Amino acid sequence: MKLPPSVQRLATVDYCDGLGIAVGSHTVSFVHSTKRFFQVGLKTTRTVPLPDTAADHLPAIRRALTDFLADIETLPDQTVLCLPRTEASVSRLVVPEAARGSLEQVVRYEVERLLPFREEEIYYDYVTTEEGGEERRLGVVIFCFPRHTVDPLVNLLVEHNLRPQSVTLSSAAHATTLLACCPAAHGQRVLAAQENGNLELNFLRERQLVASHTVPLARVAEADTWTDTLAHSIARNFPGSAPDTIPVFTWDGHGTLPVSVEPERDLAQAAQERFSGVAADGAMSVETCSAIGASLQAVGEGEEVNVLPAASRAHREKLLSPLTLVFAAGILLLSLVWAASVVIQDRRALNHVQDQIQALAPAVRQVQDDEAVVQRLQAQLQTLRSETRIRLTPLLKDMSERIPQQVYLTTFQFKNGKVELTGVAKSGSASDLVGALEASPCLHDVAPKAPFKTSSRGETFTLGAQVNPCG
Repeated sequence: MKLPPSVQRLATVDYCDGLGIAVGSHTVSFVHSTKRFFQVGLKTTRTVPLPDTAADHLPAIRRALTDFLADIETLPDQTVLCLPRTEASVSRLVVPEAARGSLEQVVRYEVERLLPFREEEIYYDYVTTEEGGEERRLGVVIFCFPRHTVDPLVNLLVEHNLRPQSVTLSSAAHATTLLACCPAAHGQRVLAAQENGNLELNFLRERQLVASHTVPLARVAEADTWTDTLAHSIARNFPGSAPDTIPVFTWDGHGTLPVSVEPERDLAQAAQERFSGVAADGAMSVETCSAIGASLQAVGEGEEVNVLPAASRAHREKLLSPLTLVFAAGILLLSLVWAASVVIQDRRALNHVQDQIQALAPAVRQVQDDEAVVQRLQAQLQTLRSETRIRLTPLLKDMSERIPQQVYLTTFQFKNGKVELTGVAKSGSASDLVGALEASPCLHDVAPKAPFKTSSRGETFTLGAQVNPCG
């Protein structure tokens, strides 16, 4: 699964110093780089000429390295050694896609067949590219250096407590510098540089080095010859691409290349703009470009070709930097504050709701009591309506027919199935009223509840009776 670029970028966070050392035919260059979180900078650069005699190169490199380490007053965390492309043997082969799972064995088998050395005499590494479109083949480019070239330099670094993590070649270092200084460029690109009378052509697809060639500079001194050589190389390495559409970048510190490019494709100028203060004295040799790329690889920036065997590489455990610790502590603190604020806010909201509940409790209880009273009265009213409908209405109708006109009632009470009548009989006897009511189907047990009394208005009476359902 291919991770998004933003996630891949997070894996490069570090806090370290790196040292890139580029050994050329006539010079050795040192670049001290730093990485602070995502920010990469170049602190110090230096290019030192080497003696004309090859046997004197190693002592001269030792002295130059000792002086450089004394000047920067630090021991870099990681070191990358870069050797010139002219001392490397490069070969290329194409294998079927089915060989991807056993590619290591395939390359090991092909090394002695393709390269003029036995396997135990060389250090090598390889890069793979997709070839052939629908045919799905793998292009394999093998880079190797003789061990007798690499070992003395590695031992020299070990003497200075600088066990390298990588031994690369100038082609890969140039590619790293190009990707760092011109990150906006995508697709297919060519980078041309000259070193020791040779023109080095590096071919990149997206962010990967896919091929590298060297041509004697004298063979391409003429513009037409250079154009033909470039077109032939592009056709070989980028099949189907038009030479005019492939951007060509150069690192030409001495103005000796037969190439004329736009200023934005001058890699030396781009490096000056990208890393302010790089080689401020103007000594922008091709070894400086290689050393910049090696130093960037030392701090984990860019792809790399590493011919050094895994057992011989320095392995630095990536420690948390002070800045990373501060950043992580800040995130943790903010997370705790956020979690605490959520709890506090929830507690405040809960307390506010509880206060409102307590404030409304008396009113709620009053409403509940009123609701109980209403329910009780509704039940009584329902009972009363039922009783009225069943007993009282027929009773009143029957009594209105039976009570004589000379008798009028002053009180009529109906309660619990009983009726009490109080009134005055103007003529006749109240006893006759008892008999009339007793004959009613709606009443029974009609009897006086108090003695009859005679007054000027007539005979007063108080009668009681049980009510029967009727009507």
